Amino acid sequence: MVNYNSINIFKEILDIFDVKSVIKLEELIKLSLSKIDKNLVSIELDEITYKMKGGVTKQINKYLEENNQKKIPPIFTWSVSYPGRLIGRCHILKDDKAEIIQLKKIWLEFNKIKSCLKEIDENQFEILSCLILDIKGCEEIKRTVRKRDKAIDFFGYLPFQEPIEKIKIIGGATRSNVGDPKIREFFRSITMVEMKSRELRTILPEPFLEADLFVLGYFFTADKYSDVVETAKYEDRYKLYRYNGDQMTSIICKKGICIDDDFQFDYDDFIEYLNKLDEAYPLPSR
Repeated sequence: MVNYNSINIFKEILDIFDVKSVIKLEELIKLSLSKIDKNLVSIELDEITYKMKGGVTKQINKYLEENNQKKIPPIFTWSVSYPGRLIGRCHILKDDKAEIIQLKKIWLEFNKIKSCLKEIDENQFEILSCLILDIKGCEEIKRTVRKRDKAIDFFGYLPFQEPIEKIKIIGGATRSNVGDPKIREFFRSITMVEMKSRELRTILPEPFLEADLFVLGYFFTADKYSDVVETAKYEDRYKLYRYNGDQMTSIICKKGICIDDDFQFDYDDFIEYLNKLDEAYPLPSR
Protein backbone atom coordinates (compact mmCIF):
# COMPACT_ATOMS: atom_id res chain seq x y z
CA MET A 1 0.00 0.00 0.00
CA VAL A 2 1.35 3.43 -0.95
CA ASN A 3 2.14 5.59 2.07
CA TYR A 4 0.82 9.12 1.52
CA ASN A 5 2.22 11.15 4.39
CA SER A 6 3.51 14.69 4.75
CA ILE A 7 7.14 13.63 5.30
CA ASN A 8 7.29 11.58 2.08
CA ILE A 9 5.54 14.29 0.09
CA PHE A 10 7.86 16.98 1.44
CA LYS A 11 10.95 14.92 0.56
CA GLU A 12 9.69 14.66 -3.00
CA ILE A 13 9.02 18.42 -3.07
CA LEU A 14 12.65 19.08 -2.12
CA ASP A 15 13.79 16.86 -4.98
CA ILE A 16 11.68 18.49 -7.67
CA PHE A 17 11.72 22.06 -6.34
CA ASP A 18 13.09 24.75 -8.63
CA VAL A 19 13.53 28.20 -7.12
CA LYS A 20 12.91 29.89 -10.46
CA SER A 21 9.58 28.15 -11.01
CA VAL A 22 6.24 29.79 -10.29
CA ILE A 23 4.47 26.72 -8.91
CA LYS A 24 2.09 26.93 -5.97
CA LEU A 25 2.29 24.51 -3.08
CA GLU A 26 -0.80 22.64 -4.26
CA GLU A 27 0.83 21.92 -7.63
CA LEU A 28 4.08 20.80 -5.97
CA ILE A 29 2.13 18.37 -3.78
CA LYS A 30 0.35 16.97 -6.86
CA LEU A 31 3.66 16.52 -8.69
CA SER A 32 5.12 14.77 -5.66
CA LEU A 33 2.10 12.48 -5.33
CA SER A 34 2.37 11.61 -9.01
CA LYS A 35 5.97 10.51 -8.44
CA ILE A 36 4.97 8.46 -5.39
CA ASP A 37 2.01 6.84 -7.14
CA LYS A 38 1.72 7.06 -10.93
CA ASN A 39 -1.76 5.49 -10.87
CA LEU A 40 -3.51 8.39 -9.15
CA VAL A 41 -6.20 10.12 -11.21
CA SER A 42 -6.96 13.84 -11.13
CA ILE A 43 -9.79 13.69 -8.61
CA GLU A 44 -7.68 11.57 -6.24
CA LEU A 45 -4.77 14.01 -6.55
CA ASP A 46 -7.05 16.91 -5.65
CA GLU A 47 -8.52 15.07 -2.65
CA ILE A 48 -5.17 13.94 -1.20
CA THR A 49 -3.61 17.35 -1.84
CA TYR A 50 -6.40 19.02 0.12
CA LYS A 51 -5.90 16.64 3.05
CA MET A 52 -2.09 16.85 3.05
CA LYS A 53 -1.55 20.60 2.58
CA GLY A 54 -1.56 21.43 6.32
CA GLY A 55 0.84 18.61 7.20
CA VAL A 56 3.22 19.47 4.36
CA THR A 57 3.29 23.12 5.46
CA LYS A 58 4.27 22.00 8.97
CA GLN A 59 7.08 19.87 7.51
CA ILE A 60 8.32 22.90 5.58
CA ASN A 61 8.37 25.11 8.67
CA LYS A 62 10.10 22.33 10.64
CA TYR A 63 12.71 22.11 7.89
CA LEU A 64 13.28 25.87 8.08
CA GLU A 65 13.72 25.79 11.85
CA GLU A 66 16.12 22.85 11.75
CA ASN A 67 18.19 24.69 9.16
CA ASN A 68 18.24 27.85 11.29
CA GLN A 69 15.83 29.64 9.00
CA LYS A 70 12.85 31.72 10.04
CA LYS A 71 9.30 30.97 9.04
CA ILE A 72 7.84 32.69 6.02
CA PRO A 73 6.73 36.29 6.66
CA PRO A 74 2.90 36.52 6.84
CA ILE A 75 2.71 38.66 3.70
CA PHE A 76 3.79 35.63 1.65
CA THR A 77 1.56 32.58 1.56
CA TRP A 78 1.76 29.37 -0.39
CA SER A 79 -1.55 30.04 -2.08
CA VAL A 80 -0.52 33.35 -3.64
CA SER A 81 3.26 33.41 -3.93
CA TYR A 82 6.28 31.50 -5.15
CA PRO A 83 7.52 28.45 -3.25
CA GLY A 84 10.91 30.13 -3.63
CA ARG A 85 9.93 32.57 -0.93
CA LEU A 86 9.69 29.66 1.50
CA ILE A 87 12.07 26.87 0.52
CA GLY A 88 14.19 28.61 -2.09
CA ARG A 89 15.30 31.37 0.22
CA CYS A 90 16.74 28.82 2.66
CA HIS A 91 19.72 27.79 0.61
CA ILE A 92 21.82 29.16 -2.22
CA LEU A 93 22.02 26.90 -5.25
CA LYS A 94 25.22 26.72 -7.30
CA ASP A 95 23.35 27.73 -10.46
CA ASP A 96 21.65 30.75 -8.87
CA LYS A 97 22.19 34.03 -10.63
CA ALA A 98 23.58 36.96 -8.65
CA GLU A 99 20.21 38.71 -8.37
CA ILE A 100 18.54 35.53 -7.06
CA ILE A 101 21.24 35.12 -4.43
CA GLN A 102 20.83 38.75 -3.43
CA LEU A 103 17.06 38.42 -3.04
CA LYS A 104 17.38 35.26 -0.96
CA LYS A 105 19.82 36.88 1.45
CA ILE A 106 17.72 40.00 1.84
CA TRP A 107 14.50 38.10 2.50
CA LEU A 108 16.24 36.17 5.27
CA GLU A 109 16.41 39.50 7.11
CA PHE A 110 12.70 40.21 6.65
CA ASN A 111 11.48 39.24 10.12
CA LYS A 112 14.43 40.96 11.81
CA ILE A 113 13.56 44.24 10.10
CA LYS A 114 9.85 43.88 10.76
CA SER A 115 10.36 43.34 14.51
CA CYS A 116 12.62 46.38 14.54
CA LEU A 117 9.72 48.59 13.42
CA LYS A 118 7.95 47.90 16.72
CA GLU A 119 11.08 48.62 18.76
CA ILE A 120 11.87 52.09 17.40
CA ASP A 121 10.23 54.99 19.22
CA GLU A 122 7.21 56.99 18.04
CA ASN A 123 9.34 59.81 16.66
CA GLN A 124 11.52 57.44 14.61
CA PHE A 125 8.49 55.57 13.27
CA GLU A 126 6.92 58.82 12.05
CA ILE A 127 10.20 59.72 10.35
CA LEU A 128 10.29 56.33 8.62
CA SER A 129 6.69 56.82 7.45
CA CYS A 130 7.64 60.22 5.98
CA LEU A 131 10.61 58.63 4.22
CA ILE A 132 8.36 55.99 2.63
CA LEU A 133 6.06 58.74 1.35
CA ASP A 134 9.11 60.40 -0.23
CA ILE A 135 10.13 57.08 -1.79
CA LYS A 136 6.60 56.78 -3.18
CA GLY A 137 6.97 60.15 -4.92
CA CYS A 138 5.31 62.54 -2.47
CA GLU A 139 6.80 65.99 -1.97
CA GLU A 140 7.17 68.66 0.75
CA ILE A 141 6.47 66.16 3.52
CA LYS A 142 6.25 67.91 6.89
CA ARG A 143 5.28 66.70 10.33
CA THR A 144 2.64 68.31 12.53
CA VAL A 145 2.63 69.55 16.10
CA ARG A 146 1.51 66.73 18.37
CA LYS A 147 -2.18 66.97 19.18
CA ARG A 148 -3.81 64.05 20.95
CA ASP A 149 -7.25 64.92 19.62
CA LYS A 150 -6.09 64.96 15.96
CA ALA A 151 -5.07 61.94 13.88
CA ILE A 152 -2.79 63.82 11.47
CA ASP A 153 0.95 63.27 12.02
CA PHE A 154 2.30 64.64 8.71
CA PHE A 155 1.16 66.23 5.46
CA GLY A 156 2.43 67.10 2.00
CA TYR A 157 1.65 66.85 -1.69
CA LEU A 158 1.53 64.15 -4.34
CA PRO A 159 2.38 65.32 -7.90
CA PHE A 160 -0.28 64.31 -10.38
CA GLN A 161 -0.89 64.43 -14.10
CA GLU A 162 -2.69 67.24 -15.86
CA PRO A 163 -5.21 68.75 -15.49
CA ILE A 164 -4.71 68.03 -11.75
CA GLU A 165 -1.37 69.54 -10.77
CA LYS A 166 -1.08 67.86 -7.38
CA ILE A 167 -3.02 66.30 -4.52
CA LYS A 168 -2.97 67.16 -0.83
CA ILE A 169 -2.00 64.24 1.39
CA ILE A 170 -2.23 63.73 5.13
CA GLY A 171 -0.75 60.86 7.09
CA GLY A 172 -1.04 59.03 10.37
CA ALA A 173 1.33 56.55 12.01
CA THR A 174 1.28 54.14 14.92
CA ARG A 175 3.41 51.17 15.91
CA SER A 176 0.45 49.21 17.30
CA ASN A 177 -2.43 47.22 15.82
CA VAL A 178 -5.03 49.44 14.14
CA GLY A 179 -8.73 48.88 14.69
CA ASP A 180 -11.87 50.33 13.17
CA PRO A 181 -12.18 53.33 15.57
CA LYS A 182 -8.69 54.56 14.65
CA ILE A 183 -9.39 54.33 10.91
CA ARG A 184 -12.77 56.08 11.24
CA GLU A 185 -11.06 58.84 13.22
CA PHE A 186 -8.55 59.23 10.40
CA PHE A 187 -11.35 59.34 7.81
CA ARG A 188 -12.86 62.20 9.82
CA SER A 189 -9.54 64.01 9.57
CA ILE A 190 -9.59 63.60 5.78
CA THR A 191 -13.10 65.08 5.71
CA MET A 192 -12.01 67.99 7.92
CA VAL A 193 -9.15 68.79 5.53
CA GLU A 194 -11.58 68.65 2.60
CA MET A 195 -13.87 71.10 4.44
CA LYS A 196 -10.90 73.33 5.39
CA SER A 197 -11.97 73.09 9.02
CA ARG A 198 -10.81 75.90 11.30
CA GLU A 199 -10.06 73.30 13.96
CA LEU A 200 -7.05 72.16 11.94
CA ARG A 201 -5.36 75.56 11.80
CA THR A 202 -3.39 74.73 14.93
CA ILE A 203 -1.63 71.83 13.19
CA LEU A 204 -1.78 72.55 9.45
CA PRO A 205 -0.50 75.72 7.71
CA GLU A 206 -3.16 77.93 6.16
CA PRO A 207 -1.81 77.71 2.55
CA PHE A 208 -2.07 73.92 2.71
CA LEU A 209 -5.48 73.93 4.32
CA GLU A 210 -6.97 76.53 1.95
CA ALA A 211 -5.67 74.96 -1.28
CA ASP A 212 -8.49 73.69 -3.50
CA LEU A 213 -7.03 70.24 -4.07
CA PHE A 214 -8.20 66.64 -3.80
CA VAL A 215 -7.21 64.97 -0.49
CA LEU A 216 -5.73 61.51 0.07
CA GLY A 217 -4.81 59.85 3.35
CA TYR A 218 -1.91 57.51 4.13
CA PHE A 219 -1.85 55.45 7.30
CA PHE A 220 1.11 53.43 8.59
CA THR A 221 1.33 50.75 11.27
CA ALA A 222 4.29 48.62 12.35
CA ASP A 223 1.82 45.89 13.20
CA LYS A 224 -1.32 45.07 11.22
CA TYR A 225 -4.91 46.17 10.72
CA SER A 226 -7.70 44.36 12.52
CA ASP A 227 -9.91 41.92 10.62
CA VAL A 228 -12.73 44.47 10.88
CA VAL A 229 -10.62 47.07 9.08
CA GLU A 230 -9.47 44.59 6.43
CA THR A 231 -13.02 43.54 5.56
CA ALA A 232 -14.90 46.83 6.08
CA LYS A 233 -16.42 48.52 3.03
CA TYR A 234 -15.66 52.10 4.00
CA GLU A 235 -17.65 54.62 1.98
CA ASP A 236 -14.54 56.73 1.23
CA ARG A 237 -12.04 53.85 1.09
CA TYR A 238 -10.58 55.13 -2.21
CA LYS A 239 -9.27 58.14 -0.28
CA LEU A 240 -7.07 56.07 2.04
CA TYR A 241 -3.88 54.06 1.44
CA ARG A 242 -2.88 51.69 4.25
CA TYR A 243 0.61 50.33 4.94
CA ASN A 244 1.22 47.55 7.47
CA GLY A 245 4.46 46.20 8.95
CA ASP A 246 4.97 43.71 6.13
CA GLN A 247 4.58 46.34 3.42
CA MET A 248 6.89 48.80 5.17
CA THR A 249 9.49 46.06 5.63
CA SER A 250 9.24 45.13 1.94
CA ILE A 251 10.05 48.73 0.97
CA ILE A 252 13.08 48.76 3.29
CA CYS A 253 14.30 45.50 1.73
CA LYS A 254 13.78 46.66 -1.84
CA LYS A 255 15.58 49.95 -1.20
CA GLY A 256 18.39 48.22 0.73
CA ILE A 257 18.09 50.65 3.65
CA CYS A 258 20.86 49.83 6.16
CA ILE A 259 21.49 46.47 4.50
CA ASP A 260 25.24 45.93 4.00
CA ASP A 261 27.18 44.29 1.16
CA ASP A 262 26.58 40.86 2.70
CA PHE A 263 22.85 41.67 2.82
CA GLN A 264 22.73 41.78 6.59
CA PHE A 265 20.44 44.32 8.26
CA ASP A 266 22.18 46.47 10.89
CA TYR A 267 19.81 47.65 13.64
CA ASP A 268 22.21 50.23 15.10
CA ASP A 269 22.87 51.75 11.67
CA PHE A 270 19.11 51.89 11.10
CA ILE A 271 18.54 53.83 14.32
CA GLU A 272 21.37 56.24 13.45
CA TYR A 273 19.96 56.64 9.94
CA LEU A 274 16.50 57.57 11.27
CA ASN A 275 17.96 59.98 13.81
CA LYS A 276 19.86 61.78 11.05
CA LEU A 277 16.64 62.06 9.05
CA ASP A 278 15.16 64.03 11.94
CA GLU A 279 16.68 67.09 10.26
CA ALA A 280 14.76 66.35 7.04
CA TYR A 281 11.47 65.74 8.88
CA PRO A 282 11.70 67.80 12.08
CA LEU A 283 8.91 67.92 14.63
CA PRO A 284 7.74 71.57 14.66
CA SER A 285 7.75 73.53 17.86
CA ARG A 286 4.43 74.34 19.45
